[in-house]
Amino acid sequence: MAQILIVDDNISVVSMMDDLLKIQGHTTYTAYDGITAIEKANELIPDLILLDVEMPEMDGINVCRKLRGQQLTQLIPIVILTGKTDTKTLMSAIKAGCDDFLTKPADLPILKARVDSLLKMSYLRNQLAEKEKFETTINHIQNGIIITDSEGIIKKYNKTAQQMFRLNEKVTAKQPFHYIINNNFKSKINNWFDLTSRKEGRFIIYRAESDFKLRYALELKYNIIHNPLGEIDEVVFVATEETKQINDSRRADLFFIMLKHKFATIETITQLSLESLDILVESKDPELEKAAMDGLQRASNTLGAIMKKMIRYIRMPEEPTQIERETISKQWLETNIQTIAGSLNITPETIQIRWNDTQDFPMIIDGMYSILFELIENAIKFSGSTNPNILLSISSNGKQVTMELANRGSVIPQEELLRIWDRFYQIDPDITGQVKGIGLGMSIVKYFVNLAGGGVEIVSFEGGTKVIMQFPIN
Repeated sequence: MAQILIVDDNISVVSMMDDLLKIQGHTTYTAYDGITAIEKANELIPDLILLDVEMPEMDGINVCRKLRGQQLTQLIPIVILTGKTDTKTLMSAIKAGCDDFLTKPADLPILKARVDSLLKMSYLRNQLAEKEKFETTINHIQNGIIITDSEGIIKKYNKTAQQMFRLNEKVTAKQPFHYIINNNFKSKINNWFDLTSRKEGRFIIYRAESDFKLRYALELKYNIIHNPLGEIDEVVFVATEETKQINDSRRADLFFIMLKHKFATIETITQLSLESLDILVESKDPELEKAAMDGLQRASNTLGAIMKKMIRYIRMPEEPTQIERETISKQWLETNIQTIAGSLNITPETIQIRWNDTQDFPMIIDGMYSILFELIENAIKFSGSTNPNILLSISSNGKQVTMELANRGSVIPQEELLRIWDRFYQIDPDITGQVKGIGLGMSIVKYFVNLAGGGVEIVSFEGGTKVIMQFPIN
C-alpha cells in the first residue's frame, strides 16, 4: 500500500485521517506545521500528501508551492484540505500546483475515493517517468537495443541500433528483424523459429564494408520473454560492435601471412641468385654475374628495409621521457629531401617544395625525417610510377605550420582512409606480399605528428591523395 503524509495543525483532524488511512492498509506519517511538512516530504518522498491550508509559520499554499519547486518532490500528488471554499483560496491552491481539494470536515467516503484516485494517478505518473528515464538511458548507451514481437516484427529500438542496422520507419514496417539482418549482413538467420526455441543465445554477424577484406562485425545476444501462458511475448536483442576486436585479430593474422609472403619472396630471389652464381662459376658469364648480384642486392635491400622499419617502430616509446626539438628551415628540408630521394632511388626534382614565406619552426628532427621518409615512400609506392609527381607545401599563420604532401596516383577508397593509420595495415587485398613495406609507415607518421602536438589527416581527391599535417609553432 501507499505512504501518505498528513499535514494539519489540528491534532484531532490528523488523528481521524490517520486512523481511517491505516484501516485501509496505508502507512501514514504526520506533521503539524509547514516547515516540518517540507522536511518530512524531502525525507520520505511519500506517495501522497494531505495538506491543510491554514497553519502557523508557513501556510499550506506556500508549502505546496515550495514542494512543486523542488525536483525531488515536484511529482508528489497533493490534496489541499481547507475549511474555506472562496474562489480566491481555491485559485491560489491551483496556482501553487495542488492536484485536488477536500473541504473540512472531510467526508470519509469522499476522502477514501479521492485518496484512491490520486494514488492511481501517482502510480501512472511514476510509471511514465520511469519509462521516460528508461528510454533516455537506452538511447544513450553504446549497445544497440532491438525489441521484436514473436514473429520478429520490430516494436522498439534505440538510436544506436538505428545506426547499426540502418533502421527507419519504412524498413521496420515492411520487414521482420531477421529479414533486415539477412538482407544487409553476410551472416544469416536461416530459421527464426529455431532461434526463438531457446531462451537466449548469441551469434556474430558481419557486413562487408570494404573491398579490402576488413569487415563490420556485431555481436548479437538475445533473450526470449514469455507471457504467463508460456507464449513468446517479446524477443530482446542487444547488439555490441565487435569490429575493432575482430579486425585487430584478423589484421594480425593477415600481417603474419603477408610477412610470410614477403620473406618467401626474399628467399626465392636469394635462392635463384645463388643458383645463378653456381652456374656462373662454370660459365664465367659477366651478364649472369651482374643479374645474380643484382638479385642478391634486391633481396638484401628488401630485408634491410623491413628490419629497419620494425626497429624504428619498436623504438618508439609509448610515453617519451625526453623530447628534443630543433628548428626546421627550408634549407633543412631541401637537404633532407635530397637524402631521402637518394635512399628511395628517385631524383630530388621529383619532389617539389613550396615554402610559402613560412618562418622556421621547432620540431623533433628525427620525427620530421621519419615523417617525410614514410610519406614519400608511400607516395612512390601508390603512384604507379618510378618517377612520381610529389608536391610538399609548407605554410604558416603565425600560430601553426601546415604541411601538405600531395601525389598523383591511385585514389584510396573512403573506407580505407580511417584504417590506414592502423599498425600493420596494408592495402594488399590479395595478400600477395608484393606491396612494399609491412604496414607500419603511416602509424609511424601519426605517432611523430601527435608527439609534436600536431594533427594529421589524409584525403583522396580526383587523381591522387593528400596528407595534411598541422604543427603548433610554440
